[in-house]
Formats: sequence, C-alpha cells, structure tokens
Amino acid sequence: MRKRRFVKFQLFLLVIAVGLLVWRMNSSGPKGDGFVALANLDVNSLYSSAFAVEDTIMVHIQSEAAFESDDLSAALAVYPWIIDHASDEVVWKPSPVNTSRDGVRAVISDSLTLLPGTYVAYFTTYGPTSRSSKGGSFLGLTPHWTNDSSPWMLSLTTSGGISVITDSKLLAEKPQEQSGSGPIWSMVPTFRNESNSQMIQVTEAGDLQIDLTLAVCQSNCDRVELFRLPETTPIWQLTLNMTEEAGGSVVNRSFSGTVPVEPGLYKIEVTAGTSQAYGNWRSNPPYLPDNWGVKVISSDSSKMRVFDPWSNGEPLVSMLRVGSDEDLSMTLEIDNTLSVVVYGMGELGGTDSSFDYGWIEKEGRANYVWVMSYDASTHAGGDHMNRTEMTVLTLDPGRYFIRFKSDGTHNFGNWNKSEPESGERWGIALFAMNPEEVTAASVRVKLTEQAWTTDTASDGDMSKLGSALVVMNGLGNEAQRDQGFTLEGETKLKIIALGELTSGSSYDYGWIKRVSTGEKVWEMTYGNTVEAGGADRNRRFSGTITLGAGEYMVHFQTDFSHSYGNFDEDQPENGQDWGIAVYNTVE
Repeated sequence: MRKRRFVKFQLFLLVIAVGLLVWRMNSSGPKGDGFVALANLDVNSLYSSAFAVEDTIMVHIQSEAAFESDDLSAALAVYPWIIDHASDEVVWKPSPVNTSRDGVRAVISDSLTLLPGTYVAYFTTYGPTSRSSKGGSFLGLTPHWTNDSSPWMLSLTTSGGISVITDSKLLAEKPQEQSGSGPIWSMVPTFRNESNSQMIQVTEAGDLQIDLTLAVCQSNCDRVELFRLPETTPIWQLTLNMTEEAGGSVVNRSFSGTVPVEPGLYKIEVTAGTSQAYGNWRSNPPYLPDNWGVKVISSDSSKMRVFDPWSNGEPLVSMLRVGSDEDLSMTLEIDNTLSVVVYGMGELGGTDSSFDYGWIEKEGRANYVWVMSYDASTHAGGDHMNRTEMTVLTLDPGRYFIRFKSDGTHNFGNWNKSEPESGERWGIALFAMNPEEVTAASVRVKLTEQAWTTDTASDGDMSKLGSALVVMNGLGNEAQRDQGFTLEGETKLKIIALGELTSGSSYDYGWIKRVSTGEKVWEMTYGNTVEAGGADRNRRFSGTITLGAGEYMVHFQTDFSHSYGNFDEDQPENGQDWGIAVYNTVE
C-alpha cells in the first residue's frame, strides 16, 4: 500500500513539474501583433526588420532576451537594438534602466520617440564570444542562456492607429553620399577569408580617409595595410589602439580617420580572417552589420581616384585577346631600373589549377619574377574562375620574358562559361609607372618567336635521332655544366632534358644561347615541360628546335638537392637522363 502511495506521489510531482514548464514557456510576455514582431528565434542567428515612419511617433518596445549567465555582473548575450538607416545612428538599445532580470532571462520594456525616416530593428542570438553558445550544461541543468530560446522575442507597437510601413525594399533607398565626397573604393561587405586590394592614384597632396568596421584581435582577425608603390613596407596599417568598440562582440572594432598622402601611386590591401565575418558571424555582430568592411573616401575625386592603367595610355607590353591553346612570349630589354604596372586576366581555379595565366621571367634567374595566382587575383566578373590581377614591379636592368599561356577552352572569342567584364583584356599587359622614363634607346620590346615545338609523346619518335651534339646526363647536386656546338647551316635539332621545376621556381634546368649575341634561344621552363614520373617536381622536355648557322652554348645547372644519385623524393622514370642532351635529327 505504501508503495502505491509513493508512486502516486511521484506522478503528482511529475504533473506539477510539467505544468510549471508549460507555464514558464508561455509566460514570456505578449508576443504582440506589432508592426515588428520577431519570435521563434534560434541560437546563432541575426534577425532584422526594416520599417519607415512618415510622422513623429511613439514606439512601444517589448522584448525578452537573455543574459549570458545568472551572475549579476553578466552582460546580455541575446538582445535587440534599432538603428536609423540613413544616418547609421543607433537610436535605441537595451540598458539597465529598461531591463529587468530573472536568472538568465531578461525582460525589456521601453518607449521611444521616432522622427520620420527609415529604421531597422535587429535581434542577435550569437552570444558575446565564439565559444559562448557552447557553454550550456547537459540537459540544461545549470543556468545558461542557450537552455531555452522559446521566450526570445521583440515586438514594436504604436498607439492611436498610426500606420508604419514595413518592407525589406526600404533598405535600398539609403540616401547617396553628399556631393563632392564619397567612397572611391569599397570592400563592404567583407566575407570570411576574403582578400582584396586596390591601387589609388594621388595627383595632389591631401588626406585619404579610411572608414572600416572589422575584427581586430590577436589571432585569425582582419588586416588592413596601405602602401606607397613600389615600396613593400606599409606607410599605414590598422592596429587595435586606433579603433573603437563597434558594438556586439569585443572583436568588433571601427575606425574612421585620415592618412596624409603625397602625389604618387598607392595600394590598400585587405585580408580577412576567420574570427568574425559578414554572413558568418561567430559572435554577436556590430550594431551596423551591413557596414562590415572597408571604405576609402576622398573629399576630391579629381585628386584621388582608383588607378586605371588603361586610361593612362597604351601599354608598354601587350598580349591581349588571347584565344585557345596559345603559348605567347615577348621580350622586354631595359638598360635602367624601371617600375611597371602588371595587369593580367585569365582563368584560375585555385592553387595548382591555372588554365589561362601569365608570368614574367628574368634571363639568368632561377625564380620567376611574377606569376599570376588565384590568391593574389580578384574576380573579373562572369564565371568564378575569371580572375584579374594587378601589381607593381620594379625591374632591374636586364632582359625579361613576358609569357602567357592558354588552354583549349574558355578564352577570348571562345567563352564556354560566363565571360568576364572587359574580356578583351584577356591576357597580360605591362604599363610604365612613369612613362617619361621610357625611351627607344633604353627600353626595347619585341615579340619572341617560339623556335621550338614539344612532342605529343614524352620523347617522340626516338628512331629519328641522329648524332649527339651535346650529352650532359646523370648530373648530381650542385652541378654547373657548359658545352658548345657549331652549326654550318639551318638545322633541326632534338632536345631532351630532365630536371626539377615547379610552377614558381626552377631548380635543376638548362638553356641554350647563341654565342654571338648572348640571346637565349631555348630554356627549360615549367610551362614547356611535362611530368616525368615520380615526384611532381620531376619535369621533362622533349621537342625539336630549328636553329640557323652559328655557335651555340648549352648550359645545365642543379641545386644542392634532389638530383641523379640523390633523389629526395620519388625518382623520375629514366632518372639517368637527369640533365640535357641535344641531337641532330634524321628526317
């Protein structure tokens, strides 16, 4: 009998507990039928509602939010606020005066007078830090703001039948900047891991204004730097001590200030991290989430403007409108140091996925001077793999090879995906930063004729090889080999070379020069070689070249590692051919 009474008592307590739970879930205050009514809110979300008022009105605010914990010093983890869309002013936010608490539960009640205009009401549920929402205990046994989101709500009402317009299209009606002052470049909004840069031309000394709201902290945050080209040390960079709180998470910071600039060419670089990003908030966003990013502003667009090399005259070197399966090269010879703006547009899909791209080599140098890359380029419009890159290089005196290579699909005149803006610029171009430095005597540009062809097979038809003119094979580490040969007349030769090259560097490779002029008539590059088996950097050239009468010098060099007899990674097929051989051909 006692056992049955005990079971009944347990059932009674269970009914009471369920009743209290239902009462609590439904005692969160009226959700209301206001002109703004946000309810059924989830953790880790940002909600907004735009509205416009035509007359001065009194708005009644009812909201239920949450503190991060039941500690009396805990701040709100979940809360609403209202901004003036035109002025970007926060016109209302919770305060201790209008907020009461019950454990982690926050009840907000207030009134606000609004002038005619457009406003946005926000409600955030991300929490003050990226880890805050993960701090709840098992089954909600310990008070935590994520335990119960059902009471969270925001209701805005008016009295006296005053109408309010609510429409998301209202946000598109933001007034334009005042005449004579406005952004000359904007990276708003800025997304996670996004990088971008822009060159700015200054014709008269003045102040360049930078406005931004970004994540500024110790790690995985955003970076902004301003350079005066061609220098590589920034003249200004964003630091924590120059910023102010932007609302929401402690990493949200804002800056509005000016940087004095002299006439010249500048570049601003923005690199976004992962700690906080537009559309991918990891903690409460700033009060003005749509302003997340960077704006560069000038009070006089005639003195400071986005740099467009195409408006400054014809390019010094131009290989544009590149079509299918082209391998183009031009030679630039300069007698004095020259600063150039390099512009490239092509098809890149990411790391090691370059289909149409350009690069610059300097004669006698193992590393490329510049290679177009996905990370350094920006979207060129159309398909996501349409990329454009612009940079400034200071070239020392010497001979340079400007190269551009395309594959068989999606290029100028043969778009099989959405074409880019200004598609006629598909290719590579070089502009002199200071055109007055360019004279016919000191700067010479000519089209480089490709005198060689590569075999479709790795070695072609070996039966057509004649006598060997040069054989320098089986080369080990730190080798430097030179051997000459002489041709009595125009001759078709076969070249077979095996070495170590990557898309960015040449380590073990060779070339051929005409002795009388010093001109390099052939060079082993990543672009004209194919995989040789084994490690990816094992590369083979096999092809033919037709040379005129004269003396020639064949050179091959290796670095301190990964060569015949000492391969650090998987060795290539026919590793004994590491080096170069030149043969006469038999027709």
